Amino acid sequence: MTAPGEEENVLFVCTGVTDFIGSQVTAELLSAAPQARIVALVPDSPAHARRRITAALHSTGRPLNTAHLARVKPIRANLADPRLGLDDRVHAALASRADTICHLAEHHDPGPLALSNQEAAVTHLGNLLILAAAARPHARFLALSAAGGRTPPTDARVPAPFRPGPVPGSAANPSPQDSLERLVRGYSGLTGRPASFVYCTTLITNRPQPPTGPQHPLGFLTQRVARLQQLNRSGPRHLFSPENPTTVRIGTPPETYVNLLQADHAARALVRLATAPRAPDHEVGTTTVFLEHPKPTNLRDLLGAVCAHLPGLRVTLNPVLEQPTAFEKLLAGILSAASLPLGTPDGRTGPLQAPNAFPRPPDITRTYLKQALRPPELPAPAHRPGPAPPVRPGRGPGRRTASLRGGLS
Repeated sequence: MTAPGEEENVLFVCTGVTDFIGSQVTAELLSAAPQARIVALVPDSPAHARRRITAALHSTGRPLNTAHLARVKPIRANLADPRLGLDDRVHAALASRADTICHLAEHHDPGPLALSNQEAAVTHLGNLLILAAAARPHARFLALSAAGGRTPPTDARVPAPFRPGPVPGSAANPSPQDSLERLVRGYSGLTGRPASFVYCTTLITNRPQPPTGPQHPLGFLTQRVARLQQLNRSGPRHLFSPENPTTVRIGTPPETYVNLLQADHAARALVRLATAPRAPDHEVGTTTVFLEHPKPTNLRDLLGAVCAHLPGLRVTLNPVLEQPTAFEKLLAGILSAASLPLGTPDGRTGPLQAPNAFPRPPDITRTYLKQALRPPELPAPAHRPGPAPPVRPGRGPGRRTASLRGGLS
């Protein structure tokens, strides 16, 4: 297939257009492929979806105008239905015109999927593969991995023709990602059509995220930073301040890293993958791609960016943490709930990177992280008079903690 810029009316059928990475990919596709047309499969009415799509695309910061937005057509669809909730005529017409089908809606990041959502992810992917199998022979399929968690049950509603064997090199007990990748491999093996299955690491952006925009993958962390700011201001005594700094320990080795990747770079790589010339027939199959930054971010840098928004709070990483304070338990719980993919050099099984065909992403600097973790503005809490929270000394010079009631829910 030729690149979208080289022919008229190249049709991309996309899910997840209003999601974080889906909106980034859609905006990049509109900018990079002037002749591309996008059919967005959405769960709501086209009029309401149009407003959400517009807000999501503008939140990416790309210079899109009304002409770009006019090339996106929302169609109400139900991914849980084998015909996608479309009548036979519309389903057949969509399949006959589709050049590329991009399933971007199941990339939940961060955090594990609930079991019911895992079952839905398998069902949704299978139903989109039915559409892809009915498309023109040159049509390609691209899907993003879903988040981790428990394995979907074997009786999940998977179209029978797409039930292949295990993924080469996978474990005996497959993960949800393996289940989805097996589906794509089964489709490609059965139809002989090209497909790509993409594993993405945690995607970030340093652009301010408007309240009406898609959920930022690090949104949980930034929300908790905002709540810590609010909690620190709400009482008569501050938990931490520049004048009286508080140091807290996190129980993890100092060399712990987290792999982060700029969302705009991931979007460019995905569009490049979706619009690349079709491979020769003898190379047709499923291509597995790992989108991950070749230079992991040290957890200390990430937590340093968090502390930059909490003046007076300092964090240290300790392999062994004895008798953690209440505040240390609170921060450890926040970090755990953020479900960041943490690792250490000794535990790294191998570099999972995008192929060399993709340009290397720029390094993620501390300035970038500080901008990415900029917390949203929360309304100032109403101060209710009451007894001051008890403050007791911590360990080491300059450390102190306070009892926390109510947490950060």
